[in-house]
Amino acid sequence: MWLRFHIAETFAFLGIYDTASKLQVVQTAELILDHELFAQMNLSEFLMFLKYFKRGDFGKIYQSARPNPQEFLSCLRPFWNDLVEYRIKLSKAEQEKRQAEMEKKGRENAMTHEEWIEIKTITAMYNSDYTVP
Repeated sequence: MWLRFHIAETFAFLGIYDTASKLQVVQTAELILDHELFAQMNLSEFLMFLKYFKRGDFGKIYQSARPNPQEFLSCLRPFWNDLVEYRIKLSKAEQEKRQAEMEKKGRENAMTHEEWIEIKTITAMYNSDYTVP
């Protein structure tokens, strides 16, 4: 399973893989898969979580030389909160961009007041059977 591999790789990066039991790696993967936040993440977002984790953005996950899977799992929440904020900002930026494009198209297709008066005058002349001398 790819998730176990990434957890084991993270533990190895942190230098605690040798002290982690296979059971810890397997159950950590299972608990992540069961976590409601993980179900809402895509693979690249989860890999970003691991990257931040390796950088130490969430602190240490081990006491002495043994990993603490609970600490690992508890770091999903702050990451998820940051991810939701990022998604909201991204969505707002995309919405603002679409709105600006719509307004630009609207301005390109719009007519000036002078053009409107000219069209109205021509239409009125046409509808009243106006003849030019």
